[in-house]
Amino acid sequence: MEMETDTSTNISQKKLPLPPPIFIKTNIVQFNIFCESIKQLTQPEGFLCKSSVNGLKLNTYTTDSYRKTVKFLKEKKSTFTLTNLKMKNHIEHLHHSTPVDTIKEELNSKGFTVRNIINVLHYQTKNPSHSFSWTWSPHHQTKIFLQ
Repeated sequence: MEMETDTSTNISQKKLPLPPPIFIKTNIVQFNIFCESIKQLTQPEGFLCKSSVNGLKLNTYTTDSYRKTVKFLKEKKSTFTLTNLKMKNHIEHLHHSTPVDTIKEELNSKGFTVRNIINVLHYQTKNPSHSFSWTWSPHHQTKIFLQ
């Protein structure tokens, strides 16, 4: 008995990372008009916009939409920031005795500007785990999506 498999489903598509959020601090008077403008820039992918006391958080789904939105906001002279101040990541499955300097050198060779690296302790036993947490300069991620 032969089993046929579809080769197209076996090929995994590489998932692209989402662009970082854009935090808009400018007071938006006509929200609907603003949304229509962003909708035209981000078609057909769309966008996600959340409102808070401090302003708006705008997420786009592709780098092209991200670039167009940033360009639009610059042209309108809006006050906005591209990322949070801290970008936190985790590296797992490394032995806890791995020197932090070695990890930092590897990340620097990949183009990241590392702020600090710490070994994450187990939450109950406080023993070192096989996970490291590191923070890096947010300019790197922004640079990736603006290129």
